[in-house]
Amino acid sequence: MENATKALLISAGVIFAVVIFSAMFYIYQMVSGYYQSKESNLTTEQLAQVNDEFSVYQRDLTGFELVSLINKCIDFNQNKVYGNWNTEEGNLEKTPDGYEPMSVKITFKNDKPTNGALFTKGYTATYDGKNSGKRQKLEEEISKMRVLETKINPGDLTKLAAHTNELESAKENSNEEYKKAIQQYTGKSYDVSIEDIKKYEDYIEFKRATFKCNRMESTPYGQINYFEFSQE
Repeated sequence: MENATKALLISAGVIFAVVIFSAMFYIYQMVSGYYQSKESNLTTEQLAQVNDEFSVYQRDLTGFELVSLINKCIDFNQNKVYGNWNTEEGNLEKTPDGYEPMSVKITFKNDKPTNGALFTKGYTATYDGKNSGKRQKLEEEISKMRVLETKINPGDLTKLAAHTNELESAKENSNEEYKKAIQQYTGKSYDVSIEDIKKYEDYIEFKRATFKCNRMESTPYGQINYFEFSQE
């Protein structure tokens, strides 16, 4: 009789412990879920909208498409992440609505580009939305190339880029020979530096190059926030 009582007490103790453990686990899940939603404040629809917009870049991209991705990340960080709450990129605190900043990392081959005027060989360009969000050298230089295209016909720039060595030799001889060479290759008189022509040569190669998407990461709440590419 005494043994049976002990067995019942032990069984009751085990059942009670299981009930207590289950209740604590349930409460933990509720509290964890509450703070998670409190921290992100993003609805399923908002997450889906962001991810649909950026998940299309999880593939091999040309350099031209990469520039579009970087610009899209810059716009997202300015409008969705920092916005009116803080108009300057780079604030390390989280925003009230819970969006995380977008970042992109790009690594170039060691044997590229053609002359290294636009970016150096093996260069790693990072647009880091969490660390000041400033546009890095690659993006800045590409922006300059786009401005150059508004001043000089892109077709003529391509012609000049195809004769970089000849133009550089002419420039070393005299400015007059350099101007004549530009006239010879384009049929027009352009005021463009040999440095910009060499950069444009790299720019053409970059736009045509293919980059493999090595990684795409998401926050613990499911928002895509990081891409990593390398030149093939």
